[in-house]
Amino acid sequence: MKNYVNIICRITLIAILLSFNIIDAFTQKKILITDFGCKPDDRRNVVDPIKNALKACAAQDSSVLVFPKGRYDFWPDFTSQQTSIGIEMNKLKNVTIDGEGSEFIFHGKMQIANLVGCEKITLRNFTVDWDHPFIAQGQYVQTTDDYIDVKFDPEVYVIENNLFFLIGEGWKSRPIGYFTLYDQDKKEILYKTHDGDNKASYLGKAEEINVENNTVKVGENILSFDYLVLAGVAETNFYNIPGAQENSLTLKSIEDAIKIKNKIIIQIKTIGRRSLRERR
Repeated sequence: MKNYVNIICRITLIAILLSFNIIDAFTQKKILITDFGCKPDDRRNVVDPIKNALKACAAQDSSVLVFPKGRYDFWPDFTSQQTSIGIEMNKLKNVTIDGEGSEFIFHGKMQIANLVGCEKITLRNFTVDWDHPFIAQGQYVQTTDDYIDVKFDPEVYVIENNLFFLIGEGWKSRPIGYFTLYDQDKKEILYKTHDGDNKASYLGKAEEINVENNTVKVGENILSFDYLVLAGVAETNFYNIPGAQENSLTLKSIEDAIKIKNKIIIQIKTIGRRSLRERR
């Protein structure tokens, strides 16, 4: 008798849970991202449309933000020094983001999502990737007791003032920090290796050069060398003109060129909007 009661109770509980799910599905307000100025596969920045759509979701007791299947591109603010966020959710409740099998493609330095003070949030049915890898990859060609030969694709680095920089979409950095070794055949991290600290590279002020011992003091580090190259570095002179440094764009690197390009694009769009309003 107890077994029958248990079975009946379990069936009843399952039925109640299913009914709650069905009720919840019907009570969720369906909001389409395409109603906020973007379409799948148009490559336009979807960050602002998502912000506006989430405001509409916040006005509902329960909602689902739907992305019709396709590709959606997330672009950062290249003019800002702060990391851009693709999906920012703040104090939202009972919100579902349904990609319906879509691809969310990110560009440059971006954080995928940031949820603060939210409750009952569901993210489903989409994949995330970067249009250009958010890392720089090199290949060890040869290693000896005297040197290591590493091959990089010419598109992922630049040499400026005799300094080696890795570059990507909207970013540039020195190869100082952590790196990971991968087995190109097995497509996995090499056995007994892990994130390693690239301590062979330093960026700092040379405080002392000893030509007898072939050493350079950089901070607390004493570095040895075979050949030492002294390269002068030019700095932009703003001639103490008030506001010149804050409101000028210099051109000394690829990163500077990207900032100028993005500034021009913003100005062209602004002028276009003004012209459109004047015509109306």
